[in-house]
Amino acid sequence: MSLLEEALLLQRAAHDLMYLGMDGSPIYSDDLSRRNSEVYRLATTLYNSGTWGTTVEEQANVCLALLKGYSASFIDHGEKQQHVQEVLRRCWDTLDFLPSSLLKLRLLTACYGEVFDEPLADEGRSIIASWNSASLTAEQQEAVNEFGMWWIILIRGKNWRNESIRLKKDRNMRNFEDLQIAVAGTGYVGLSIATLLSQHHKVTAVDVIPEKVEKINNRISPIQDEYIEK
Repeated sequence: MSLLEEALLLQRAAHDLMYLGMDGSPIYSDDLSRRNSEVYRLATTLYNSGTWGTTVEEQANVCLALLKGYSASFIDHGEKQQHVQEVLRRCWDTLDFLPSSLLKLRLLTACYGEVFDEPLADEGRSIIASWNSASLTAEQQEAVNEFGMWWIILIRGKNWRNESIRLKKDRNMRNFEDLQIAVAGTGYVGLSIATLLSQHHKVTAVDVIPEKVEKINNRISPIQDEYIEK
């Protein structure tokens, strides 16, 4: 498998993980755990290869894949932030030479999601403004939607407003704070995921073993885990 193929594989896996359940389908703890592990494995393998590409487009795809992979997976053995900073350092060099394109918009969006640097958003808006909003390709529309996860640009007439742009939260984006999540199984994986997700969402853990259910309802962990027992 070539370097570009590895990068694209990681991009797809990270994308699928980030959008898991967005269509309303149930999220199963074992599938979520498997996908997280796979994305983390792919990201770690790609980063540890030490190969960043021979062309600016290849370098951009590698950087994009790593940023998306580390962002999508919640697994971290203590090295993630250091790796992200190294990827960002390479992004700054790559973005200077990368021509305005769909790929550049995606990389700008991924970088902005890490550092929230307004010039990155400005450049992203400039790329979008250069497109014909009436005839966006499916890939362009998806990139605009991803960009809109942070901000949405208001459109007037045939052109994207590039001057005196008013920014507002995308009203069409799903309110993640309102998500209700069910986790099937309260073994180590299921209960760990439920505990993590419950920090920001309403989570219902389901199990067929009455003793486990009773313990959880009484705020007693049915397994020994220092983090869960807190």
